[in-house]
Amino acid sequence: MADEQNDSKQPDWDHARAKWLIGKHVIIDITRLAPDETVLSQEPYNGLIDVADQRQGIKINCLGDLSGQVQWLPPHLVSFKDAKTGEYLLRSGGEVVIDPGVTSSWTISPPAN
Repeated sequence: MADEQNDSKQPDWDHARAKWLIGKHVIIDITRLAPDETVLSQEPYNGLIDVADQRQGIKINCLGDLSGQVQWLPPHLVSFKDAKTGEYLLRSGGEVVIDPGVTSSWTISPPAN
């Protein structure tokens, strides 16, 4: 019988990867879904990764339209992917980010009844 991967299980913490993320420019895309799974909103933003902690999570010091704000994401390192070189147009306000270090996408669904 094949093992099934449980997406809610946190992978082992990779200290080297966490350390590598610190200081990286990141583009985050958060998609919020309705109960019927239609998209309610897409919220792109960018910033610098300040903290990558196994318990606290990933701290982003926002840049651009959200400059001065701080966002925290769950400590799920595999959700941060190396970004391809180039220009990224953020859908929210037309902001252009050039050559970020990493990208990360998150989908937030309402709890099941």
